[in-house]
Amino acid sequence: MPNNNGPILAKPELVLVTYSDYAFTPQLTAWGSWVETSDWLTQVGADYGVSTSSVPVRTAILDGGPSPATITDGDVQNTILAAVNNGVLPPPDSNTLYMMLFPSSTSVSNQIGALSCVAFGGYHSAFTPSGGGSLIPYAIINDCAPGTGNSEILNLEITASHELIEAATDVDVLGTTAWKITDPTSAWFALDGEVGDQCEYLASYYLDPTGTYAAQRIWSNTAALNSAAPCIPLPPAAADVSPFFAESVTSDLLAPLLSPGGSGTYTLQAWSKAAAPSWTAYVRQVSGTVTVEISQTSLVVKNGDTQTFTVTVPSSASFGQYAVLIVTQYPSSGTGDTMFWPIEIGVGF
Repeated sequence: MPNNNGPILAKPELVLVTYSDYAFTPQLTAWGSWVETSDWLTQVGADYGVSTSSVPVRTAILDGGPSPATITDGDVQNTILAAVNNGVLPPPDSNTLYMMLFPSSTSVSNQIGALSCVAFGGYHSAFTPSGGGSLIPYAIINDCAPGTGNSEILNLEITASHELIEAATDVDVLGTTAWKITDPTSAWFALDGEVGDQCEYLASYYLDPTGTYAAQRIWSNTAALNSAAPCIPLPPAAADVSPFFAESVTSDLLAPLLSPGGSGTYTLQAWSKAAAPSWTAYVRQVSGTVTVEISQTSLVVKNGDTQTFTVTVPSSASFGQYAVLIVTQYPSSGTGDTMFWPIEIGVGF
């Protein structure tokens, strides 16, 4: 995960912002009080200059009735700024993060018009007031699992933790970025490139020692450089699995482009930190605008093995189409609780 030297929130201070009809204000206020001083934040922020805060979480209920049916990103910015100017929200300092909470009945559209609970469950950004001033970071959390019970709270906590650490490590996400992959030729770029994006597909998550609060596992440069499981903290069951083993993939292509009807050869390198039994690596397409052909979709490997497979683009493919593949130890859709290696292929000439 490269550092592009943009701003960060070194000690993020949460300000939760919502409406009178939002059902989970007490639970997320308690979660916010925990997360600001948590061991989770200490661990996941260590590589990126982010640590815990001594400023208590603050919660504000906006005037004006229940949550809106629809709201745009521009409306969110205006709402935050108006509430600050009216004294409803505390003024921002260099560590403030306004986190707006919306129920499932509210449809939020982001900067490019994508809709909440269709394209995303949350996002973060920042803006500078039209009259000038400092950058104001904010995050959106939408309840995309309506219903009751712990599963809904769990989903909200994991989404909120994802946006919290990404807002802290990459404040100006659309401007001068900080910790983010910005190289469009990297397959990891296709995952959106921030510290939470690289690990959000894992099935496991972090629970505090009391089992009360949850947070997402986050990419660690230190763990990756030490050939350890790169998404931290490890849940207890995963921590007991030793040694760590995974795969990496290289290609004979000079660029991640194939012409219509063209093929590329990919080399899978299997490795483990110590002796381990053989395992199966699965290659499959997970998204894209064109379906490609994969010569081998499962490969049995052990530490030190290399195996090759080819990917072929159909002759009917059009310029600009793309495919995203992953190599994973998980046999069905998703990645389960295993790490994966992404492959992005574009159609060019």
